Amino acid sequence: MDSYVPRSLRARRPVYDVCGTYDGRLIVSQKFKDFHNRHGCGPAEFQLVNRRRCWYMFRPARVLEYDAQRRGTRFMEYCSVCGQHESVVGANPVFLRNVRGPIGDGFYRTDLEFGSGREKHPLVIMGLATYPLLLKEKLKGVELSPIRV
Repeated sequence: MDSYVPRSLRARRPVYDVCGTYDGRLIVSQKFKDFHNRHGCGPAEFQLVNRRRCWYMFRPARVLEYDAQRRGTRFMEYCSVCGQHESVVGANPVFLRNVRGPIGDGFYRTDLEFGSGREKHPLVIMGLATYPLLLKEKLKGVELSPIRV
């Protein structure tokens, strides 16, 4: 993630516990942060972006390697100055390298960031054992998609 962190994030109604900004930042509520800490969901950064609502930009510290060699991942407009691509489009379904079964508890992120320009962001991946715990919390705004291996 680059150094950009919004100083004061505002939101429209309805207010969710998990949501994303237009530029791909994952925003979570205090309720999500409490869940994460209570269940030991792994190391992560929680950067405060709204003091009144207690919203945080969330970034898991554990990294899974994305398999960009698989069919469907596209890299566009390489910049020889910064060594990055202007746009990265991922494959669907998601392909991970060196993962042969369900990952451990908690949250992870991909090493590769997707999107274009400054709007690139990693995929956030949740361990299978964390799934039922998260459902019990009844957090608003959670959208989950399975990853097949």
